Amino acid sequence: MGTTGASISNTGCTILGSTVVSLPLSGPGAVTDFRNAYGSVDVMNPDAACLPMPTTSGTILPGIYCSAASTTLGAGVIFTLSGSANDVWVFKVGALGSSGALTGTDFQMVMGGAAQACHVYWRTAAAATMTRSIFIGTVLSGSAISATGGSFLGRALATTDVALTNVAPLTFAGCACPTITLSPNPLPNATVGLSYGPQQITASPAGTYTYSVLSGTLSGTLTLSSTGLLSGTPTTAGSVVIRATDPSGCFTDITLTIVPAVCPTITLSPNPLPNATVGAAYNQQITASPAGTYIFSVLSGTLSGTLALSPTGLLSGTPTTAGSVIIRATDLAGCFADIVFLIRPAVCPTITLTPNPLPNATVGAAYNQQITASPA
Repeated sequence: MGTTGASISNTGCTILGSTVVSLPLSGPGAVTDFRNAYGSVDVMNPDAACLPMPTTSGTILPGIYCSAASTTLGAGVIFTLSGSANDVWVFKVGALGSSGALTGTDFQMVMGGAAQACHVYWRTAAAATMTRSIFIGTVLSGSAISATGGSFLGRALATTDVALTNVAPLTFAGCACPTITLSPNPLPNATVGLSYGPQQITASPAGTYTYSVLSGTLSGTLTLSSTGLLSGTPTTAGSVVIRATDPSGCFTDITLTIVPAVCPTITLSPNPLPNATVGAAYNQQITASPAGTYIFSVLSGTLSGTLALSPTGLLSGTPTTAGSVIIRATDLAGCFADIVFLIRPAVCPTITLTPNPLPNATVGAAYNQQITASPA
């Protein structure tokens, strides 16, 4: 409940009579935990979202309240914090980089509605000092914490010392976790290669939840936002456990199942492909259905000469070798279809020489004759 050079929280002690409690703790774990908690208050509750720090009696709605200077809460001031079981109040004394302290004398706090003390947080840059006050909340102090008389329902964590004198009762402000329900449950399955969502995960009871991946991997472009939005295209099958956590650390999990691609029947056209002939120019676009993105490649065989296949399925060029080639079209999910492409040998035409027969030549006589061939 007290610290010397480190931090510790009240874990349910009760002070009776005129007792001063000073329980120093040391160790890197406690110090690290305190620093992380202290810093996270500003990260999760930025100054830009601040409302003015209240200093007079009234009903305080859930929100972030900040004071750049020190804050004094005097006699007769009563804060009534009224809200739901998941509502959160954050009071930052010494915001905007200042070194303000919190001082309360004969000050009171009252929880209204279903509001819970475990959702009340005080972050002070300098000391927090309570005298004869009815105080509620977790205090994270950049200096010391001192409470004399009155009562304390919460936790006290400080960089130096916590001194609690004649505080009765002194009670730990723990929250009983509600039953958190996620919807839709079960989540619709995702399929490799197919766009998923966007699918919004919601939690009840109403409140602020942070969503994260507890185990498994979101592959491809499939992502999960901190607010629970799933969207994108996965590339790997498997299961992913997603956790929703409320401000008090209560949580529940849900599983997203990513199933292997379910392949459609892919049809390539034209089928059969027109044959190519060695030595003859060839040009043919291959298409695939159903509509989508396909990558075309040579599965076996050789495209000789200048004959080539583009990734989009265009066959063009002049082959120099006869043979057969298997061409594959693959969609983004890995589903595919094949087609056979034949390259035939050159077919020789009937060549006719003229004149035929040639005129005879005679020994000792001049001869002159042009021979022509057809077809041209």
